[in-house]
Amino acid sequence: MGSIEKIVYYPVKGHDNENNKPFVRCGLHYSKGGHNCISGQPEKRGYYISVAPVKRDGFLETYVLYTAGKWLTLECARRSPKRDAEALKMFDETHQNLVRKFFEGKPDYKDIDFANPEVKERK
Repeated sequence: MGSIEKIVYYPVKGHDNENNKPFVRCGLHYSKGGHNCISGQPEKRGYYISVAPVKRDGFLETYVLYTAGKWLTLECARRSPKRDAEALKMFDETHQNLVRKFFEGKPDYKDIDFANPEVKERK
């Protein structure tokens, strides 16, 4: 997997436990593509948005395998500053809808707090 450009964490409401709080992690990254060892399928080269339920305790982040999803957002032959900007714009416009769709029907994640995100960017 390539380097991650942007990560957004959304807290999940209704959990009082200060330690091991559930969050939704949504990230944008570039992948060189190739063979996926898990699915056995080839992957396209480009920018992907990934969504996963995580628990955070201080600087530790835990997740359960096979509970995440990812979508090809922008297919491209190689990475460039222009493509980075285009992918970041697409991420900002679409990631909340992807999160809503991904967690639709999952009662533990029905109250995602989209108003209070924690954003981490790497340029």
